[in-house]
Amino acid sequence: METTDKKVLVLAKMTLYFRHCNRAATHMERNMFKFERTLNTNGGGYWSNEARAVKTLRLEVPWIDEEDGYGELRIYFDKKTWKVKKHGLIYTDRQFEKELREQLDLVGLPGKDVDYSEQGMQGEDYVSCDIGKKFVKAWLKKVEELTPSL
Repeated sequence: METTDKKVLVLAKMTLYFRHCNRAATHMERNMFKFERTLNTNGGGYWSNEARAVKTLRLEVPWIDEEDGYGELRIYFDKKTWKVKKHGLIYTDRQFEKELREQLDLVGLPGKDVDYSEQGMQGEDYVSCDIGKKFVKAWLKKVEELTPSL
């Protein structure tokens, strides 16, 4: 079996597991990973001039193009600490991006392979980022480690 087939199989097994068991592995629920941190903005982004601490909750990778090795990472935040309608988008804030990358590195996910995605992909309760091959590989490894065998 080729490596790509194995990765697809792992994701399929994970989906089946959660669909049928209705419970999560230690820190993983479907394609999400618990990520409770406090990251700061410095107000230097194009879409906000707000400097504040933002509590993050979890990471999600809603899709991966394994053939080309990229995907999307969503960093969900507590809307009590950041209100998009009031504070604007975190998108393009370099301090948030720097701290995010550092924290991702600490959990074994290559932060240097993460960049903000386009403005239209940003959400009301998450920051959207593009991820590259190194991040995808590390993410799939984490999924495999945290997914029970079927």
